Amino acid sequence: MAQPNLAVIADSLHTLSDQVALVPNMPGLGALQQHVANLDQRVGALDQHVGALDQRVGALEQRVGALDRRVTDNHRVLLETINTNQRLVLEQMQNMYTQMQNNHTQMQNNHTQMQQNHLSLSRQLTQLQNEHNLQPLRLYNSGLSETAPLRYPPVLNVRHPLPLSRLDLNGMSSNQCIQAATLLELPPLPPGTLIASRRRQIAEYLGAPSPF
Repeated sequence: MAQPNLAVIADSLHTLSDQVALVPNMPGLGALQQHVANLDQRVGALDQHVGALDQRVGALEQRVGALDRRVTDNHRVLLETINTNQRLVLEQMQNMYTQMQNNHTQMQNNHTQMQQNHLSLSRQLTQLQNEHNLQPLRLYNSGLSETAPLRYPPVLNVRHPLPLSRLDLNGMSSNQCIQAATLLELPPLPPGTLIASRRRQIAEYLGAPSPF
């Protein structure tokens, strides 16, 4: 519903008062003029009241604008805080996942190292056991003559080119020494190793006196 224009009404009342004053000897002129003046005062009071209302509405609009800006700022800060917290949580989760992967890799490496250490210890124990088992055999072979039969470990199938005596050992060729070392599971010597060194490797394994 449209609001009345108080300024227009006030102007109309002033015009009416002026027109009434121009009519001479009009009956009830004083009362009419007084009524018009009262209406004019009431219109003025209403105009002041409307002005005060306009000021209050303007103040409310300013407060609403300030509240709207505060809400907008708070919403922006809240979104920034949420985004920051989400980023921090994601970074923490990523760091935890990376740490777990590193720990898993380290555990795998430790397990592999433990397996390698176990295999190394097993080989060393096997070697020590074999050395221990060879001691009686070596002690026996150490007192043999050049033509006496050499003694071998019981599990070994003695066959050519394994030397049967110290004399056979002293006459072995380089290829025969390589084949015999393979049958005895001795570590391979580098290519070009002198024949004397190959014979000495077999002699030391058997415990036979060696002139090499």
